[in-house]
Amino acid sequence: MVIKESLRLQDFFYLGLLLRTVSTVTLETDESYQQELKSSCQYTLYTVQPAPRPHILSLSRQFRPHSWTPDAVAERPPHSSMPFSTGQRNCIGSKHAMLAMKTFLADVLRCHRILPADECASIDDIGFDVQITLKLNENCKSRLEKRYMGEICT
Repeated sequence: MVIKESLRLQDFFYLGLLLRTVSTVTLETDESYQQELKSSCQYTLYTVQPAPRPHILSLSRQFRPHSWTPDAVAERPPHSSMPFSTGQRNCIGSKHAMLAMKTFLADVLRCHRILPADECASIDDIGFDVQITLKLNENCKSRLEKRYMGEICT
Protein backbone atom coordinates (compact mmCIF):
# COMPACT_ATOMS: atom_id res chain seq x y z
CA MET A 1 0.00 0.00 0.00
CA VAL A 2 2.88 2.36 0.77
CA ILE A 3 4.48 1.78 -2.66
CA LYS A 4 1.20 2.39 -4.46
CA GLU A 5 0.56 5.56 -2.48
CA SER A 6 4.08 6.82 -3.25
CA LEU A 7 3.59 6.19 -6.95
CA ARG A 8 0.21 7.93 -6.83
CA LEU A 9 1.72 11.07 -5.31
CA GLN A 10 4.63 11.19 -7.76
CA ASP A 11 4.06 9.62 -11.17
CA PHE A 12 7.63 8.84 -12.19
CA PHE A 13 6.72 7.49 -15.60
CA TYR A 14 6.24 10.04 -18.37
CA LEU A 15 4.20 7.99 -20.75
CA GLY A 16 2.92 9.33 -24.05
CA LEU A 17 0.52 7.11 -25.91
CA LEU A 18 0.65 7.61 -29.67
CA LEU A 19 -2.61 6.77 -31.44
CA ARG A 20 -1.81 6.27 -35.12
CA THR A 21 -5.12 5.66 -36.90
CA VAL A 22 -8.21 6.08 -34.82
CA SER A 23 -11.87 6.07 -35.59
CA THR A 24 -13.81 9.05 -34.28
CA VAL A 25 -13.67 8.96 -30.49
CA THR A 26 -14.98 11.36 -27.89
CA LEU A 27 -12.82 11.88 -24.81
CA GLU A 28 -14.61 12.90 -21.64
CA THR A 29 -12.49 13.99 -18.70
CA ASP A 30 -15.45 15.23 -16.70
CA GLU A 31 -18.93 16.63 -17.33
CA SER A 32 -17.61 20.06 -18.34
CA TYR A 33 -15.06 19.01 -21.00
CA GLN A 34 -15.42 16.84 -24.09
CA GLN A 35 -13.04 16.59 -27.04
CA GLU A 36 -13.67 14.72 -30.29
CA LEU A 37 -10.72 13.02 -31.99
CA LYS A 38 -10.89 13.03 -35.80
CA SER A 39 -10.15 9.81 -37.67
CA SER A 40 -6.89 9.13 -39.56
CA CYS A 41 -4.87 11.57 -37.45
CA GLN A 42 -2.03 11.07 -35.00
CA TYR A 43 -2.50 12.08 -31.38
CA THR A 44 -0.27 11.96 -28.37
CA LEU A 45 -1.99 11.53 -25.03
CA TYR A 46 0.18 12.32 -22.04
CA THR A 47 -0.82 10.38 -18.97
CA VAL A 48 1.15 12.50 -16.52
CA GLN A 49 -1.34 14.39 -14.46
CA PRO A 50 -0.39 18.06 -13.98
CA ALA A 51 -2.19 18.21 -10.65
CA PRO A 52 -3.76 15.69 -8.29
CA ARG A 53 -7.44 15.04 -8.80
CA PRO A 54 -9.25 15.65 -5.50
CA HIS A 55 -12.63 14.75 -7.00
CA ILE A 56 -11.37 11.16 -7.39
CA LEU A 57 -9.26 10.88 -4.26
CA SER A 58 -9.96 13.34 -1.48
CA LEU A 59 -6.98 14.97 0.27
CA SER A 60 -4.93 13.94 -2.73
CA ARG A 61 -1.68 15.74 -1.73
CA GLN A 62 -1.51 13.89 1.59
CA PHE A 63 0.29 10.58 2.04
CA ARG A 64 -2.46 8.09 2.93
CA PRO A 65 -1.49 4.45 2.29
CA HIS A 66 -4.79 3.23 3.73
CA SER A 67 -6.47 4.55 0.57
CA TRP A 68 -5.23 1.35 -1.14
CA THR A 69 -7.18 -1.10 1.02
CA PRO A 70 -9.48 -3.34 -1.05
CA ASP A 71 -12.59 -1.50 0.22
CA ALA A 72 -11.20 1.93 -0.71
CA VAL A 73 -10.07 0.75 -4.16
CA ALA A 74 -13.53 -0.68 -4.89
CA GLU A 75 -15.11 2.75 -4.33
CA ARG A 76 -12.96 4.49 -7.01
CA PRO A 77 -13.11 4.18 -10.80
CA PRO A 78 -10.68 1.46 -11.98
CA HIS A 79 -8.72 3.89 -14.20
CA SER A 80 -8.30 6.63 -11.59
CA SER A 81 -4.54 6.09 -11.15
CA MET A 82 -2.48 5.48 -14.27
CA PRO A 83 0.26 3.25 -12.77
CA PHE A 84 -2.43 0.83 -11.57
CA SER A 85 -5.10 1.07 -14.24
CA THR A 86 -6.97 -1.93 -15.51
CA GLY A 87 -8.31 -3.11 -18.81
CA GLN A 88 -7.03 -4.77 -21.98
CA ARG A 89 -3.92 -2.61 -22.23
CA ASN A 90 -2.84 -2.98 -18.61
CA CYS A 91 0.87 -3.72 -18.30
CA ILE A 92 1.38 -7.48 -18.17
CA GLY A 93 4.51 -6.98 -16.08
CA SER A 94 2.83 -4.90 -13.36
CA LYS A 95 2.76 -7.76 -10.82
CA HIS A 96 6.41 -8.58 -11.51
CA ALA A 97 7.38 -4.90 -11.29
CA MET A 98 5.58 -4.52 -7.94
CA LEU A 99 7.29 -7.65 -6.59
CA ALA A 100 10.69 -6.35 -7.77
CA MET A 101 10.07 -2.97 -6.09
CA LYS A 102 9.06 -4.64 -2.82
CA THR A 103 12.14 -6.89 -2.85
CA PHE A 104 14.50 -4.00 -3.64
CA LEU A 105 12.99 -1.71 -1.00
CA ALA A 106 13.02 -4.45 1.65
CA ASP A 107 16.70 -5.11 0.94
CA VAL A 108 17.68 -1.42 1.04
CA LEU A 109 15.53 -0.49 4.04
CA ARG A 110 16.73 -3.47 6.06
CA CYS A 111 20.28 -2.10 6.01
CA HIS A 112 19.81 1.67 5.57
CA ARG A 113 17.67 4.61 6.59
CA ILE A 114 16.73 6.95 3.73
CA LEU A 115 16.83 10.59 4.80
CA PRO A 116 16.16 13.77 2.83
CA ALA A 117 18.98 16.18 2.14
CA ASP A 118 18.73 19.75 3.39
CA GLU A 119 17.81 21.07 -0.08
CA CYS A 120 14.76 18.81 -0.34
CA ALA A 121 12.96 18.98 2.99
CA SER A 122 9.37 18.41 1.80
CA ILE A 123 7.55 16.70 -1.04
CA ASP A 124 6.80 20.09 -2.60
CA ASP A 125 10.54 20.66 -3.12
CA ILE A 126 10.76 17.72 -5.52
CA GLY A 127 11.05 18.70 -9.16
CA PHE A 128 11.30 16.66 -12.34
CA ASP A 129 13.08 16.90 -15.67
CA VAL A 130 10.85 15.64 -18.47
CA GLN A 131 12.68 13.21 -20.73
CA ILE A 132 11.44 9.85 -21.99
CA THR A 133 10.92 9.07 -18.33
CA LEU A 134 10.54 11.57 -15.54
CA LYS A 135 13.87 12.12 -13.81
CA LEU A 136 14.33 13.80 -10.45
CA ASN A 137 16.13 17.07 -10.97
CA GLU A 138 19.54 17.68 -9.47
CA ASN A 139 18.21 19.91 -6.67
CA CYS A 140 16.61 17.05 -4.75
CA LYS A 141 19.01 14.62 -3.16
CA SER A 142 18.70 11.99 -0.47
CA ARG A 143 21.20 10.35 1.81
CA LEU A 144 21.55 6.87 3.23
CA GLU A 145 22.43 6.16 6.84
CA LYS A 146 23.70 2.63 7.51
CA ARG A 147 21.88 0.58 10.14
CA TYR A 148 23.74 -1.95 12.22
CA MET A 149 22.07 -5.32 11.70
CA GLY A 150 24.99 -7.63 12.38
CA GLU A 151 26.19 -9.83 9.53
CA ILE A 152 22.99 -9.36 7.50
CA CYS A 153 24.07 -5.97 6.14
CA THR A 154 27.72 -6.44 5.28
